[in-house]
Amino acid sequence: MRAADLLITGTQEGGAPLDRSRYVNVADLVLRAGKPVLVGASTQDKLDLRTVVVGWKDTREARRAVQDALPLLRLAERVVVVATTGEGAQLRNIASDLELDAGLVVGGAYGHTRLREWVLGGVTRDFLLHPSRCSLVSH
Repeated sequence: MRAADLLITGTQEGGAPLDRSRYVNVADLVLRAGKPVLVGASTQDKLDLRTVVVGWKDTREARRAVQDALPLLRLAERVVVVATTGEGAQLRNIASDLELDAGLVVGGAYGHTRLREWVLGGVTRDFLLHPSRCSLVSH
């Protein structure tokens, strides 16, 4: 993992929550890896870079995610930057918009504590646990 520039994983769909041998805890991977993580969606069979949506908020995590995603952003046909305020839960709806139909969403991960995300919900948790499209996240 130390030599990797990007970690690629899937979601925990269908895995037994207590069976740690059969899946990667994506949230822990994102927090501990120190590398960007590309989380594949079960609904996509390839990485679609026609439209990439960047969830922007002036935070360290968002700046890091954009920097980490630059090689992919250069390959994209179109990059849409969505500035979020508050919790930014509208990002999923914007990325799913039929006009955009984003193939990849880029964003910072865990700008709040994981406890707060677990209790109140959060964008990071939604994108990591229930991705409707591929997501590249950095912490």
